[in-house]
Amino acid sequence: MALSRSRVLSEAVAHWNTHFTGVTEVDLSHRTGISRAMVLRELRHLESRGLGYCKGTARESAGVVFFPGAGVLEDEFKRRGEDHGRYKNLLHLGGNQIAAKYFELGVLKRYLDQQERWRVEDSVMGGVIVTTDDYYLSVPENRRQTEANVYVEYGKRTLKSGDKVVVAILKDLAALPPKEQKYWESFETDSLQFASSDPDFDKFTSQEFDGEFIEPDDPLEGVRERVTAINNMFLPDKMFKNDGYNPHLKHPVLNNRKSYCQAHNELWKLIGPRLSEWITH
Repeated sequence: MALSRSRVLSEAVAHWNTHFTGVTEVDLSHRTGISRAMVLRELRHLESRGLGYCKGTARESAGVVFFPGAGVLEDEFKRRGEDHGRYKNLLHLGGNQIAAKYFELGVLKRYLDQQERWRVEDSVMGGVIVTTDDYYLSVPENRRQTEANVYVEYGKRTLKSGDKVVVAILKDLAALPPKEQKYWESFETDSLQFASSDPDFDKFTSQEFDGEFIEPDDPLEGVRERVTAINNMFLPDKMFKNDGYNPHLKHPVLNNRKSYCQAHNELWKLIGPRLSEWITH
């Protein structure tokens, strides 16, 4: 019995460290060659000893799902002695894949400043950071996954002070290359007091977790749309030279005068020079 119990627990831990999810007694039966009824008895015994916990019942079609305990996962993590980066380490230690982590808004600056490497779709709700194809293909094939593969969806949450923080889920952060995980870690923040009302963050959670299609109602996108609409009124001429497009026009990510002025300079590039010519004439 002790041998079968050890095999069941070992397979459950191995499954967690590969998929970061619980495993059914049906799967454990296939993986160990032990009967489903015996596996279920062993899981209940492991649960009674605090080595994990079960969800569901054997009468359900999906069966019982077993989750190894945090202590068991920590012991295995220490035994392996591997460092996967802060956020993937947290998953190996039993972290929830959709656990929220919070960061200073400045974490976005690196990606916004290097648009040749990363494409950033940013709005008041949040956005997504993706490695550009050109940059990804420029990195040697054997290093792409560990150095260049970046995909993070993020939201923005308002604090009581009125400042914003970036929120991302653990699963996306854990998929980042180790160097990128370290970069995000340097901006991580906690002990936050959130604003009681935050409509933009509510939209973000409705879209990302409830599957709703949400229009972000982003002010910068509104500027772009109106510039394009005004230009269309004067075809074939243009009132605004850039026709609503300036890839460097983004929301400020640092709370200082320099960042504020840079954002306004980019806005001026979009709506300023050509309009001034029209007014002059």
